[in-house]
Amino acid sequence: MPIAKGENWGEAGAFPSGAPILGSDAEVARTIERARGERRDRPVCGLTGGDLWRTLGAPPGGVDRLRSGTATRAVVDVGWVRLDDRDLDHAFVAHCVARTRLWSEVLAVMNAEWLGDWDVAPKSHPGDGWLDVTDTELSWAERRKVRDRLPTGTHLPHPDVRTWRVHEAEFEFDRPRRLYVDGAPLSSARRLEIRVEPASLTVLV
Repeated sequence: MPIAKGENWGEAGAFPSGAPILGSDAEVARTIERARGERRDRPVCGLTGGDLWRTLGAPPGGVDRLRSGTATRAVVDVGWVRLDDRDLDHAFVAHCVARTRLWSEVLAVMNAEWLGDWDVAPKSHPGDGWLDVTDTELSWAERRKVRDRLPTGTHLPHPDVRTWRVHEAEFEFDRPRRLYVDGAPLSSARRLEIRVEPASLTVLV
């Protein structure tokens, strides 16, 4: 069940024997995809890095913390994206970004708050059952202003930065954009289908 406003997002949990310990969002996404392809349950994943880990508090301690019994256990959402009507879905746990080469046009679908050092979606929570969409088309001067404010999340509100929340959505671009899923580059696409799978992955941080 997705987390409601004001509820605790996690609790102390023991780390299962043999569970994978992953240091990036892309590693988590590939683990989800492998489990799906092999028709088996998704494993509980221990996180030691990545933007999902940072959104969940970025606790220090790494592997030792996970195995100490003091790690926080949380159930989070998983996003899925399909490109250009291809018969293949790609998982993401932090973000899916479609952009032009110089970042003049950017669509960011966020399950996490952070995109690297940028606080792109300050109100996003990976366990609330929603994906947070940010869509921009900026001049060079406005791009510089927005980039300067992104590390602190103070780029919002902005008249040329549109934000909203979705459970699922379709997006189509005038020309192909390069797609980055949890930081990993995929092929370019003109059309995306996005959906969220609520409360479908257990992680420890």
